[in-house]
Amino acid sequence: MDIKVFDDFLPEYIQDNLYNFCIDGKINFKYFKQTLKGYEDYQDGGYEDGEQFASDVLGDGLSHYFLLPLQIASLMDGFEFESKNIYRSKINFKLKVDTNKKKFINPPHRDHNFENGVIGIYYLNDSDGDTIIYEGEDVNNLKIMKEVSPKKGRLLLMNSGLYHAASHPVKTEKRLIINYNLIF
Repeated sequence: MDIKVFDDFLPEYIQDNLYNFCIDGKINFKYFKQTLKGYEDYQDGGYEDGEQFASDVLGDGLSHYFLLPLQIASLMDGFEFESKNIYRSKINFKLKVDTNKKKFINPPHRDHNFENGVIGIYYLNDSDGDTIIYEGEDVNNLKIMKEVSPKKGRLLLMNSGLYHAASHPVKTEKRLIINYNLIF
């Protein structure tokens, strides 16, 4: 699997419920000053790291519901996974940054270093703050391969070996996603 995008495959009421669970106080978010440890290594690349809130999905009592987008997409795409394949699943909540730049791109990274893996990003709301996917192996010499805009009900699946970066919203108030990491 390289890169696949699925749109509007969940009923709208489920999309709404997933979003509402995140903003109505049922999720315990933790504050992080930056999204990537070791950001200092990227300062010459024109990237900026910003604050975010995050919450682990697994074991929170709602994990079955937050895994639904990944489960449905896997059925549609014909790949199988079991709960033991889920390395990590979390919700990331980025707030609007006050800048006069058109984009506020976080440093490129890989979520993990396992060879056989899949990353899923499910967008909980319409927002700016694209996910940028790169080609290349040298983090200091990457070329943009694809940009995926946050759209409520969209799921991005990609090979875990690809460098990617999130962007903070600069126009909309918030960007909410569920991040899935699978290892096979």
